[in-house]
Amino acid sequence: MIYTGQGKQAVHLKIEEKGKAVRSDNGKEFERSLEETFILADGYKSRIVIAVNGRFPGPTITARENQEVKVHRPDGFEIEKKEVESFIIHPGERIDFLLNADSKIGTYLLVAETLEVYSENEYHAAEAIIHYKTADIQLTPQKVTPHTCESSGITCRVFNCPFNQYPSKENRICVNFNNVTSNDPNSNPDEIKSDEVVEMFFNFAFPGENGYTPGSVNGHQFLPPTIAAYAQPDLVDYTCDACNASTICECTYAVTIDKDNKDKIYQFVITNIGGGANWSHPVHLHGHSFYVMKMAFATYDSDGQLVPNGGQDTIDIICPDSKKFCSDAKWRNESWTNGKHPDLNWHNPPQKDTIIIPSGGYVIIRFKADNPGVWFFHCHIDLHNTNGMGMIINESPNSQPKVPNNFPKCNSFENDAWKDKYHAQI
Repeated sequence: MIYTGQGKQAVHLKIEEKGKAVRSDNGKEFERSLEETFILADGYKSRIVIAVNGRFPGPTITARENQEVKVHRPDGFEIEKKEVESFIIHPGERIDFLLNADSKIGTYLLVAETLEVYSENEYHAAEAIIHYKTADIQLTPQKVTPHTCESSGITCRVFNCPFNQYPSKENRICVNFNNVTSNDPNSNPDEIKSDEVVEMFFNFAFPGENGYTPGSVNGHQFLPPTIAAYAQPDLVDYTCDACNASTICECTYAVTIDKDNKDKIYQFVITNIGGGANWSHPVHLHGHSFYVMKMAFATYDSDGQLVPNGGQDTIDIICPDSKKFCSDAKWRNESWTNGKHPDLNWHNPPQKDTIIIPSGGYVIIRFKADNPGVWFFHCHIDLHNTNGMGMIINESPNSQPKVPNNFPKCNSFENDAWKDKYHAQI
């Protein structure tokens, strides 16, 4: 599934790259065609996989006609199934869900709505047909309209919200990864239990001043290296001397973990706080899956709006800098340092490789550094990523496998073996 757009307005929302989406702007309806068809066998469960590879915040997926779905495998890791009315999927995420074919035999819709506040006569969505194998397919079902839960009399459960709550009038409640238990046969949370945890804070945000607020991690706007960081590590300029807690700089930001060995336990506190917190960020770590130990949100009022100065930088976390860049954050309660947060989830925490960092909040993840390599750590929204919201995790450099002999190097289209052979022939 792909959602492309400009600002907060969707330009095109597609399922399986097919057709055109429902779109209504200022009362004008655009061409509509159905995107994809899913066939259900009567009486059986069907598993459908949704993935988002998009540029902007992901859509809300709903199976219409009051059919609930069971979220099964976020990012490919099994959880105890969560029955929900809909779920939100962010760029970089994958979600498997189960749909019971136990409704009246017929044709139904699977709808992806953009996650935005619509003005009057405006609506953006994509549709897919779900129909029973034994039913005559209805290729022109009734057009969808914005989905509401206010009049249903039933509180809708929404999975994977990038915020803590909906406005009370919407009659929806959020189910987040604090409410999820792993059921994956390969999960082993005991491997991340340790009294010697290396804890690091990373603030994914848009801090700055005087109109200069680039995407950054800890105030470092990422400058991609001009050569392959893994194949030619000695040629990468990792100098970030211009950066400090009260400045924003552009450099190839990297943090080295497990320099002399491997298998240490790392706890990353991924924040989205301070003056640069506005969007929520789906953050992806290459080279690893991780355990989601804790999600913390900002403070909201009953209308679902962020309370002024209600971010976690006024609650659990302190940002020492006067500009609120939060590039050097730490726990307000010093007894929480080095992995001692009192509210971590140790009851089969879920695994993921991409996690939404809510605006004004933070997420704590843990993993074992057992995969030496040069890994990108970044926001999965393309606009944020290319604007500098990323960094390199250089893991166990002394244990990284060497590149093959005669491996092609950057800045040249020929490797040494080809060059020697070529010169021997002339």
